Amino acid sequence: MVASSTAANIPPRKHPPETAVSDFLVTLNALLKDNQYTALADAFVAFTKTHPGLDFFIEEAIPARVADHVLSKSGAASAFTTFTLQNPNWAVELQRSALDPQAFAQKINEIEAKVAALAAAAKAPTSPA
Repeated sequence: MVASSTAANIPPRKHPPETAVSDFLVTLNALLKDNQYTALADAFVAFTKTHPGLDFFIEEAIPARVADHVLSKSGAASAFTTFTLQNPNWAVELQRSALDPQAFAQKINEIEAKVAALAAAAKAPTSPA
């Protein structure tokens, strides 16, 4: 009888060593969690100078990481979805602002404010018709 190949027979893979990109993503998450948006953009500017060619990987990750941050902070998934439908270019605009620390912080604060306003409007009582 031939032994079947199961997960128990496969040796565990070793994870690749930490890379500049994975290290920066940890930093990105920590700064987002601490609401340090200007510091995050400053760090991204420094990263682009020290790791030319790798900035694309971070730039592509920024919208998803910011979306996760806004969702965990607000808990307003419906409001965030409404925001993205009303602002279809939000991710590109956010990426474009990432090299300007003040604009980046302003953009995230704007996203948070709009999502909060949409969430509040959804909870507001409606008057009977």
